[in-house]
Amino acid sequence: MTSLPVTSRVNRSWHWIALGLVAAAALVRGAGVGLASFRGDEAFSIRIAQLPLDTLFAAMAASEPNPPLQFLFLRSWIGLVGLSEVAVRWPSVLSGVLTVALAYRFGLVLIGRRATLLATGWVAVQPFLVWYAEDVRAYASLSLWLLVAAWAAWQGLDKAQWRWWVLSAIAAWTALALHYFAALTLAALAIAVLTAPTFSARWRQATATYGSAALLYLPWALYVWPLLSGHAKSWLTPLSGGEIIWRTLVAYSTGGRWAGAPEAWLSPGAAGLGLLLAVGVVARAGSPQRISWLLALGPATPVLLGLLNAWRPTYAEHYAIPGLVGSLMLAAAGLHDGLGALRTQQRGLLAAIALTAIAAGSLVCVRNVWLDPAYAKSPDWRGLAATLSARARPGDVVWMNLPDPALEVYLAGRVPFENAPPGAVLSVESMGAAERALAVTAAESQITRAQQEVKRIFFLAAPSPAWDPEGLAGKGLEACCELIDDRVVSGLRLQIFDTPLGALSAHKPLAADFANGVRLTGYRLERLPDRLHLTLFWQATESVTTDYTVFVHLVAADGFQVAGADGDPRAGQAPTSSWTTGIDVIDPHPIVPPEGLTAGAYRLRVGWYLRETGERVARIDGGEFVELPEPVP
Repeated sequence: MTSLPVTSRVNRSWHWIALGLVAAAALVRGAGVGLASFRGDEAFSIRIAQLPLDTLFAAMAASEPNPPLQFLFLRSWIGLVGLSEVAVRWPSVLSGVLTVALAYRFGLVLIGRRATLLATGWVAVQPFLVWYAEDVRAYASLSLWLLVAAWAAWQGLDKAQWRWWVLSAIAAWTALALHYFAALTLAALAIAVLTAPTFSARWRQATATYGSAALLYLPWALYVWPLLSGHAKSWLTPLSGGEIIWRTLVAYSTGGRWAGAPEAWLSPGAAGLGLLLAVGVVARAGSPQRISWLLALGPATPVLLGLLNAWRPTYAEHYAIPGLVGSLMLAAAGLHDGLGALRTQQRGLLAAIALTAIAAGSLVCVRNVWLDPAYAKSPDWRGLAATLSARARPGDVVWMNLPDPALEVYLAGRVPFENAPPGAVLSVESMGAAERALAVTAAESQITRAQQEVKRIFFLAAPSPAWDPEGLAGKGLEACCELIDDRVVSGLRLQIFDTPLGALSAHKPLAADFANGVRLTGYRLERLPDRLHLTLFWQATESVTTDYTVFVHLVAADGFQVAGADGDPRAGQAPTSSWTTGIDVIDPHPIVPPEGLTAGAYRLRVGWYLRETGERVARIDGGEFVELPEPVP
């Protein structure tokens, strides 16, 4: 048997190594794809995808500054595979893995074999790329299609074959249909194509195919231009050039804290990547064609975003993701060439050490996103939805004090859901007086309606500067409803309020009249894990001109007081002098028993006193308090 030539065996070995890196990329992306709950932007994409087609296309022109292709794909994909996190995110996983494979193939012609293996390994584990390969949004697919467009254009310039130009045009059109900022990367690639030595011989193919793609895209561009020309995102702010460079280097190196990087890693990662990029540019400057393509695939996208940002705030790290693969290629070339002065064996060893360090650091970041709640992509909406669905009863509603659609996606209609307040309630300076007045009125109407139609409200309290900075929804509930429970569930503060309708339907009748014109009409007692929740129901039998204080005492069998919960009615929000005759006053009093309280039969005693003197108010039928008939275990 004839043995393979040495060169052939070496090439095969390199390809097996590359295949291993692609497999590692698939493992890293696939292993964690279903761990995190859908985050807000993912849920927003799912909701848009589920709209009727006419509404979806109308939104593209009126309010949604994204092209429709990703939403249309999700619409079909969800209908086929369902709404599990793994199923919905799997196309992004596949796009991420294919991007790694194509980065290897393209890198062989742009930066050489050894540098390409470094770049491929880096792309395989880069935290930002892994993050978006486990995400419903279009950024993983966008990176892939732009890389396809570039690779096919390179092949079209190298070979007189129409199929490469057609593929490049299709990929470019697809990228634009996924995200409008694809135009920035495509503009940079166009310069690389125009300056290529073989362009003069291939200009007819390039012009015909790209011109056809542009004509096909033009009707959509005209349709959405009125929105795009004036659209601005409130969460984007003007940035200096230095800030854009810094944020890009952080995202391109460690992925940033939000992609799992500890704070202490950000500066070294950004500085190291910046140095390698500079070395790569200097070292490869002698090959103008290749350096122009590396720059187009890499730094050109964030640079153009920065120039656009000088006109209108547009920069965000995820918008710069199409430039990440090319930047890592350039940085890998810088690392390889920076070690070029060393002997081959030393260079290979140091390169392996560098790649191992990069991989280890990247995998730590990825692990943080998967398993550490401090770095989680989103709160545990999935777990929270399961809790709410299990606890909800007919007549309940979930109020979300934050415009995040993820919880609504997980509830899937099992429990009624509303944003509270219905719209943002900002300052007059931010909204204008008339707009704010409408928003406040809508919030007040929501609370009034809930008191009349809803029994219990599960309220996720999360007042934010961009939605409800004054906590208007929470204050409204506290003023009218009974707070039954307040705890952290799945990392989110969950308050449960009984509306007057719900509280009155749950109270136990108990009549007692006091000499101050106040009547006890009933009570409600619940044993929660950390406290007793007592609600007292009062009415004024006559006009009350003095403000009295309620006392609630938990006493042992011998009358010894072991805990108490004295306070003004409704924590001072309903003083007795403000009561209207015959109107129910719902007055909650949480009681925290002391730690180590021995088991036994305890009772609750309720009464009134004048705070200034401590003098108690007598019952009309004798005594100074009412002892509730229900024992406290």
